[in-house]
Amino acid sequence: MKQVLWVDDLRIPQHYLAFIPVKGPYEVTWVKDCSAFVEAIKSKQFDHVCFDHDLLPEHYEVKDWDEYYRNSMMLETGLDCLKILLEYCKEKELPLPNLSIHTGNLIGRNMMQKLISDYGHDWTKVPVF
Repeated sequence: MKQVLWVDDLRIPQHYLAFIPVKGPYEVTWVKDCSAFVEAIKSKQFDHVCFDHDLLPEHYEVKDWDEYYRNSMMLETGLDCLKILLEYCKEKELPLPNLSIHTGNLIGRNMMQKLISDYGHDWTKVPVF
């Protein structure tokens, strides 16, 4: 059974699983914030991780993401979760799971794609839906 980690505060994973490139059957772990994300990746390896960007109610009100990232001490976005995963896999010498991005936040999506590229992975192979 494929292990899928769904990172989103609102969207119900079962409504979107048809869009991920991993064929079922699945066991889905749904996390809604960064602390639950860290617990999940430390507890088991996942075949696929699906990222939303905006994970807190305040994220839906942000008008200027550049300013938000410069001034916020505790971000807890999907971008932060992605960075944690990339660092964790690198540090533990684990293979990076398949990734997908399902955010409606265009700026957040672009930052996530850039981060994937900065870590030496081909972001063009990461499905966005």
